[in-house]
Amino acid sequence: MISDSDTLLKLQLCGDYEDHFFTTFSVGIVSGETRYGILLHENQTNMASWYDDPFKPVEGLINILYDSGRHFAFEIVIENGDAESAAEFLATHNGRLVLSPEPRRDILIVSSDPSDPDQGNIELTSDSGHTFTIMMECNDGPVGTPDGFGSELTTSKGIEALETLFN
Repeated sequence: MISDSDTLLKLQLCGDYEDHFFTTFSVGIVSGETRYGILLHENQTNMASWYDDPFKPVEGLINILYDSGRHFAFEIVIENGDAESAAEFLATHNGRLVLSPEPRRDILIVSSDPSDPDQGNIELTSDSGHTFTIMMECNDGPVGTPDGFGSELTTSKGIEALETLFN
């Protein structure tokens, strides 16, 4: 059960569904009217096929949210592919709730380059050590901005936006 003080985040996984497999290309973290978009790096996207697991590219993010006491629901967005063949996948995963039994804790959000924070990537870490990296070279355009509308996103601005969203 979610209390009024808890916020249910939405984890929007956007990608393609081909040959009975979903490949995530971007992730949106949504809380109310606030959305933070993340374009996945090629290596992150490829993890889905390497491990035969459509959620492997965002496994670190999922674990961080769970470990930090965040409740969230999946929203699967098929951008390309056959909706009819994706029906079973969507029925299983779209709208699925993940309720964390853990107490709410802050997520550590830092630049990978402390000496020049705006030259680094954004690193998210939970207390239990799960990590997820937002590759900033992928996230300098419209999707990578906290409001989704295209001002240039620096690592510092991204960290601030994520701090507001999570902590």
